[in-house]
Amino acid sequence: MNRRELFKGVAAGAGTLAVSSLRAGTPQNAAPRNLLFLLVDQQRFDTLRVNGNDRIIAPNLNRLAEESVVFSRYYVSQPVCTPSRGSLLTGLYPHTHGAINNNIPLPSVPVLTEMLRSQNYATAYFGKWHLGNELCPQHGFQEFESIEDMYTDPSAKTCSREHSGYHRYLAEHGYKPDTEKGLYSRNFANQVPRELSKPAYLASQAVQFLERRQHQSWVMYVSSLDPHDPFHSVNDHLYKPADMEIPKSFFEEPDRTESERTKALRNEYFHEPDNILESAQTLRETKARYWGKITLVDEMYGKILAKLESLGLADNTIVVYTTDHGEMMGDHRLIFKSVMYEEACKVPMLLRIPWLKGAPPRVSKLVAQVDVVPTLLELMGQPLPVHLQGMSWAPSLLEGRELPERSVVLEWNSETRSADADDPEFTRTIITPEGWKMNLERHGRGELFHLISDPAEMSNRFYRPESVEVIRRLTGELNLWQHSNGDSLLQFDEREWKQVH
Repeated sequence: MNRRELFKGVAAGAGTLAVSSLRAGTPQNAAPRNLLFLLVDQQRFDTLRVNGNDRIIAPNLNRLAEESVVFSRYYVSQPVCTPSRGSLLTGLYPHTHGAINNNIPLPSVPVLTEMLRSQNYATAYFGKWHLGNELCPQHGFQEFESIEDMYTDPSAKTCSREHSGYHRYLAEHGYKPDTEKGLYSRNFANQVPRELSKPAYLASQAVQFLERRQHQSWVMYVSSLDPHDPFHSVNDHLYKPADMEIPKSFFEEPDRTESERTKALRNEYFHEPDNILESAQTLRETKARYWGKITLVDEMYGKILAKLESLGLADNTIVVYTTDHGEMMGDHRLIFKSVMYEEACKVPMLLRIPWLKGAPPRVSKLVAQVDVVPTLLELMGQPLPVHLQGMSWAPSLLEGRELPERSVVLEWNSETRSADADDPEFTRTIITPEGWKMNLERHGRGELFHLISDPAEMSNRFYRPESVEVIRRLTGELNLWQHSNGDSLLQFDEREWKQVH
């Protein structure tokens, strides 16, 4: 069965859904569970107190973390916006859902709201979409307001809107667009007063939705662009650059055996006119402003959580807080994302389940981004579609058991929009419970790290003769995953590896 046939069957409904056994805590006669999904863009794992940072001002997220299951080894499917967002919504890997690189519209693949058995849910998506048309309601979302105008596709428009909700919001407050195309740039939005910022606009939309829909079941996604670059906001001077720590790997020469794609990205960053990596001082200044954006998000998302409680909805609402990918912020002399290092791939994940018995655990087992959709569906008492590629965490969490040990796989698909193993940028990453992390490329190339003994990924063991057996074993495990998930097969070419090393 090809992708089109599979998703056509899922959209049709009957016959393609495997009804999961409803676990303890989700009885069939229970009131429908609400879902509040708080998504941010480009947030590092180490920017929350629960993950070791007690200097960022984030009281609302700190409180949410205390009430939530905290995942300490949660990995995105691909460390860049569109593919990752596609996986968060569909429960599928990028090579399956089809939005394998930025600015690719999500194909006719069902997202969580389209998998709900009950049609009585009110559904909303507020904020950055980045999966195609930003202006019109789609994929089962009845209410839809974006904060971006730059990703519109005129041929795909299905409504009469000319601009995003945030564009209209600024215009109503008397602001004139600052670009030749008559749009508001991201830099402009970062300079408006706090109450008109993008996070504030999203909070107002979410609060209004809760007030309107408080007497029915609902699903709401709130998706902030912040703390994504450009790194400016009303909190630019909240933190002192002198207090910002610089990673050790910023000062060290990168491993000469590092991925050629990563080397090219670093070279590109160093030749940008506004080079954040120019010096330790420019990096400190940038990091301080980045922290300021996280505090702004905390403040505004806190308004949503407060409204949830004041309306008496918190006890029946699942809350998720996560991001689409991380941020290098100077590690390995890199900025932004799009690389397979931990800082770009391992990100925060908080899951509040109000009816969970006992104190919420901290989960140290490896978990994958594609697990989110099946987990949420099962927690909401919904059937699990058979096409989902992730594993539900719900049984273990609700029954007080540890999640099973397993490896996770990440993807990188070429900017040429190919998902073919013959493409030079095609990379698959496997991370094992024992701490091995292998980035496998074509022609005997790759990277191998042992995250327990080398958490900063400073020593690439891939080209050492003594690593061959580990590479073979991990390649075999990766190939089994590729067979199971319909991915293009990537082999370890030992003859070419000998020439490289």
